[in-house]
Amino acid sequence: MAGLAVRESVTLAGRAERARVARTFDGGVLGPGHPCGDVAALLVSELFGNSVRYSRSGDPGETVTVTVAVRAGGGIVRARASG
Repeated sequence: MAGLAVRESVTLAGRAERARVARTFDGGVLGPGHPCGDVAALLVSELFGNSVRYSRSGDPGETVTVTVAVRAGGGIVRARASG
C-alpha cells in the first residue's frame, strides 16, 4: 500500500467474544478522534464475526488475525481479518 503510515496485526482466539478486543485494537491503531474510527470499528467487528462464523477460525483452538493499515495522512484505512 503506497504511503503506508501504520500497519499492525494482532492474533486473537477465534471466539465471538474476542471481537471487542479486535475493536479496541483497531481504535488503538487509528488513535482517538480518527475520522474513520466509528466505521472502522464496525467493519472490524463484522469481519471478525464473519471469520469466526463462516470459517474454521471458530473451531476450538483456532485464531483470527486482524490487520489494520492506515495510509499516511490517515485518509484511507484498511482492515482485514483472516483465520
